[in-house]
Amino acid sequence: MSKLLAQVVHLHVSEFVESSPSNLQHGFRKRRSCVTQLLRVFHDVGKALDSVKEADMVYFGFSKAFDSVSHRNLLLKLQQHGISCSLLNWFSDYLSERRQRVVVDGVSSSFLNVTSGVPQGSVLGPLLFLIYGNVLPKAANHSTCSAHVC
Repeated sequence: MSKLLAQVVHLHVSEFVESSPSNLQHGFRKRRSCVTQLLRVFHDVGKALDSVKEADMVYFGFSKAFDSVSHRNLLLKLQQHGISCSLLNWFSDYLSERRQRVVVDGVSSSFLNVTSGVPQGSVLGPLLFLIYGNVLPKAANHSTCSAHVC
C-alpha cells in the first residue's frame, strides 16, 4: 500500500514541479538522462572550439549524495515549490522516524535513526533528490560556464 501511495504522490508532485528544475538538470527527468547531458556538454564544447574559444570542464562527484540530503532543508525546498499543509506534513512523516541497520553474514547491527538522506530504492527518492539539488545549475549562472547535472 505504501508504494502505491508513494506512486500517486510522485505523479502529482512531479507534475507540479516539472517546470521548475533547471533546463541544465538531466538526471531524474522525463526524456533526459546522463546521455542527453553528455551530448549537451559535447555540443557546447564543440561550439566553443568552432568559435576558437577556450573550453574548460570541471566535474564534481558527490559521494553518497543521496545520503547527505538534509531532511530539514529538503522540507524547506518542498515548501519553496509551493507544497504546503497536509502534503508537506506527509513528506515530513515520510522522512522521519526511519531506522536502518547493517546485516553481514546473518549478524545484525543495532538499529540507528536515519536523520538525513532520501530513501534509496524508493519511488520518491529520485524526485526528492532532483528538487533538493536543483540549486546546483543556478549556482553557476554568475559565471560563463553552465552546470549540467546528471
